[in-house]
Amino acid sequence: MLEDWIAVEISKPFYFSEGRFDSPVELFLKWNRRFGRYEPSLGFGPVTNIRVFHSGRQVTEGKPYELSFGLAATTGHAIWLGRQWGLEFEVGYGYLPLGSEVEHELNFAVGTLFAF
Repeated sequence: MLEDWIAVEISKPFYFSEGRFDSPVELFLKWNRRFGRYEPSLGFGPVTNIRVFHSGRQVTEGKPYELSFGLAATTGHAIWLGRQWGLEFEVGYGYLPLGSEVEHELNFAVGTLFAF
């Protein structure tokens, strides 16, 4: 029934760059439905990010960290290689207002899946 079509997904990536460390948390309500070996998906939800500055970047930004909240969307598909194992290809977009500016994030992901 509904549990065959809707899933909740929590994503916890880490991003490292020069002078900055980002630790977002994304919560998606996803529609997905398996059609044989193919499973498309579409999801939306809130995202939060803590951005930690270090070394010279902390002086430039004028603060040690920054917390932001926004919205995210994702779409992708999975190809199931067997009953429990598959490959997932996903594209995600994040909208994060950061004070006077807005950051748009575009992510591409490829990963393995295991179904319980």
